[in-house]
Amino acid sequence: MTTALLSRPAPAPAPAPRHSLAQPLTWDLDRTRCAVGVDLDLPGATIWRARLRPLAGRLSDTTLTANLSVRPALASLPMTRGLFLRGIARTARIWLEADGDLSGPDPVRVNGELSAGSRSWPAQLWIRRTELPDDRVLLTVAGRVLTAERTFPGTRVRFDAVAEFVPCG
Repeated sequence: MTTALLSRPAPAPAPAPRHSLAQPLTWDLDRTRCAVGVDLDLPGATIWRARLRPLAGRLSDTTLTANLSVRPALASLPMTRGLFLRGIARTARIWLEADGDLSGPDPVRVNGELSAGSRSWPAQLWIRRTELPDDRVLLTVAGRVLTAERTFPGTRVRFDAVAEFVPCG
């Protein structure tokens, strides 16, 4: 009589929790790996485009905050900041705040608010989060300002951003 040994596969390890003590719950913006653009559109045509300077940002599973310079880094037309932010001081900062479930990899629609100086505007955002190695997070944001100050009838303000966030600490 022979004895056969059956080997059973090792049980699969239990999936790690989404956030362990080693993983941060919040991330800071890596300013060197971020691009933010804003467009002023008429139906069917962009009439002004600028790239804004990111200053700071913070991301968690439920909130996104970003701080941008009012002075564009690059603009399609010189001295046209007034098309986008009339009456706002050059030293002011743009703040973006958004709340929602930002923890998953699927795009989510969230409402946010943009403010600069003493003014604020509601914004509609589409945010997609991608986990990267070394606990980094890549965030892509597309949005539009819902009630922007109108430069010309029918214009709208859109913005796009791609940003990498690093663990806080």
